[in-house]
Amino acid sequence: MYVNLCHTTKRSGLVFKRSYFGVQLSVQLTEVEAQVVGDQQLEDLILLQRNPPADIPDGHPDRFHLRLRHFINGKSDTYYLGTISQAKDYEQYLVEALEDLKGILTDSEEVTEPKRSFEL
Repeated sequence: MYVNLCHTTKRSGLVFKRSYFGVQLSVQLTEVEAQVVGDQQLEDLILLQRNPPADIPDGHPDRFHLRLRHFINGKSDTYYLGTISQAKDYEQYLVEALEDLKGILTDSEEVTEPKRSFEL
């Protein structure tokens, strides 16, 4: 799994310009990881539950959850927050969620030793 994180900034508003601080995420899965996702049907796995971004004040919260299917076709995901501090915290949450995803994908690979015997 190859992960690329990048911080971005955008300004919006006609009269009162406001800055939003975004974290852009792109993930490239290896062939084995992509096959595990397909075999285990993990496309709808929610990696991170999140509220509507700061630049979109209204919206259904379920629409903005970060799901694994966002990365299967190589798209990047940018999520905007109101402050730099929030963007840094969000980046930490992303890293933790991606580490959990890596663990799930590793655990979901086929068992190499179908039978195991040992003495305790």
